[in-house]
Amino acid sequence: EGPASLLRLAYWLVKQACKGRQRIKAFLGAYLDMFTRHVPLNVLASAALRELFRDNRRLLMDVPAETMGPMVDRLIRSYLRSRCPDNLRIFESICMCEGAPVPAVQRYITQNLLQRHADALPTVQVEPPEVKLLAPALDEDRGLVVDPRSFLGKAPDEANPGPAERVYGLSLCALEVFAALAAGRNRAAATSLQRPPWSLSRGKLVRIVKDFECPSAFRKACLNLLAELYVDNGQLKVTPAVSYIRIWNETVKKVQSEAEHAKSEAHGEPAPYQWEGARHRLAMLRSTAATAALRMAAKVEVSDTERMLEDLHG
Repeated sequence: EGPASLLRLAYWLVKQACKGRQRIKAFLGAYLDMFTRHVPLNVLASAALRELFRDNRRLLMDVPAETMGPMVDRLIRSYLRSRCPDNLRIFESICMCEGAPVPAVQRYITQNLLQRHADALPTVQVEPPEVKLLAPALDEDRGLVVDPRSFLGKAPDEANPGPAERVYGLSLCALEVFAALAAGRNRAAATSLQRPPWSLSRGKLVRIVKDFECPSAFRKACLNLLAELYVDNGQLKVTPAVSYIRIWNETVKKVQSEAEHAKSEAHGEPAPYQWEGARHRLAMLRSTAATAALRMAAKVEVSDTERMLEDLHG
C-alpha cells in the first residue's frame, strides 16, 4: 500500500507539472516506457500520460516506431485486463492531438484494439424509442443492458461506480475513442464502426443526438462521433453538411455567453429587449451557419444536404 500511494502521489505531481509546460513535457518524454509500465498498477499513470500528450503533437511525432508499438501494446493489454475507463481514455489522447489525427497511431490502435478486440468494448443499440448500452462481451458484467436515460441529471459516482455506472462511463469513453479513431481519413476505423457489433449508422447517431431524454454528455459524445465519422472522412461518400453541427455549436456558445452577460448586467433579471436581441442574433447566426454548411456541401446532392439538416434541426 505504501509504494502504491507514493507512486500515485508522484504521478499526480507529474500530471500537474505537465499542464501547459512544453519544456517539462519534452523532458518527461524520455520516460514514456516507464510510465506505460506503471499504467496497470492503477496509480494515475494513465492520467499523467494523457496530460503529457495533450497539445503536444511534436512529442507524439518524435516517438520512434520501435517505442510507440510496444507502448500502445502495453496500453491495450492494460485496458483488456482492467476494462477501466481511464485506461481506455488514453487512446483518445494519442490518436488526436492539437485537433488533428495522428495516422500511424490511429492505424495501430484500429488494428490491435478495434478490430482484434471488439468484444472488449461496449456497444450502443438504438431500437426506437429505446437506447441501450451493452456491456463488453469479455466483461465481468457481460449481458448487462444499461439505459443511458437513467443518468439524466445525475452525475455517476466515479469513486465507487456500480455495474451500470461503470458500463455508462465506459461507453462515454468508447465513443470518444471511436471519434478519435475515425477522424481524418482512417477508412479502416470508419468501416469497422459502421459494421457489427457497433453498426453506428448516421440515422442511429442522429436519433441519439435528438433524444433530449439522454444525458447531454452522452449526446455530445455521439455528436462528435457523427461529425468525425460522417463529415471529415471524405472517402466515405457522405455529405459534409453536418459541419453545420460545428458552426451551430459555436453559435449557441456565443448566444449563451451574451445571455449570461445580459443577465449579470441586469443583476439577475435581464430586460426584455436584451433577450430579444439575443434571440435575433441567434436567428441571424443560425441562418449564416446553414448557408455556410450548404456551401460546403457543393459536391453532394442538395436533397441529401437538406435531408441531413432536417434530421438534425427539423
